[in-house]
Amino acid sequence: MAQLAAFWAKLTMLVSTMRFSDIVDILIVAYLIYNIIMLIRKTNSFRLARGILLILIALWLSGVPAKDGRARTHRARDHLPAGAAPSA
Repeated sequence: MAQLAAFWAKLTMLVSTMRFSDIVDILIVAYLIYNIIMLIRKTNSFRLARGILLILIALWLSGVPAKDGRARTHRARDHLPAGAAPSA
């Protein structure tokens, strides 16, 4: 309950420091982003962008791209105990 009260206090402080120009700015940016998405959605490029996004999410979930930028390979022999020979 204390966390909720702390969150509410931070939220009210944040809202109280917002100016009218901040709200107008947020609304303009939201309107522009919405119109760009609607424009792209009417074309075939939306399907292409969605497919690329799905591939990137699948790669990220599978852990293929390593942190050093090289592709990670998963081979059975990398997981065998030392000295064990893989079965053919």
